[in-house]
Amino acid sequence: MSGALPAIRTLALAVLLTAPSSERVPGVRLVQSPPEPPAVSQPVSLHCLAPGPVVSRLWLKDGQPLSPDSRVTFSQDNSTLAFSAALLSDSGSYQCVVSSASGTETSPGLQLSVQPVSSSSPRPAVPLFPIMAGVLTLLIVGAFLGSYFGFKRYRVRQSQPFVSRRDEYEKRFVMEE
Repeated sequence: MSGALPAIRTLALAVLLTAPSSERVPGVRLVQSPPEPPAVSQPVSLHCLAPGPVVSRLWLKDGQPLSPDSRVTFSQDNSTLAFSAALLSDSGSYQCVVSSASGTETSPGLQLSVQPVSSSSPRPAVPLFPIMAGVLTLLIVGAFLGSYFGFKRYRVRQSQPFVSRRDEYEKRFVMEE
């Protein structure tokens, strides 16, 4: 009886080692970088991660193939989809179709949600020193030019006799009578 017990243990151990695993081997998946939803005009990237050697990758948006343009680029091996400046129209469900020697697999959809820029978001600080220096310069130049031309006009008036508007009015009134 004691001799049969070790054989059963060995057999049970062999069964445990050869039993198929109930865990699924991870397949193709997408990762967003940075992970938080981008705002309009912010850069965002999607990475297609696949185990094993990959022959080719195809990117889909809402089930339709994507092609690169001035804002949308692919890495050399097509593993990364990069948006230089996200737009609201870039929102949608993205997938990566991976082809390998063992077949083709499509990733689950990754929902990209581009957020509109809110009007309450803080605006970048504007340096006030250059603005104040420009205003001060304009005031100094304006004061100098105003005083220069005002003084010049005063000298011209000094060389001519002063005639008030009232005097001119009286001359006309008296001449007409």
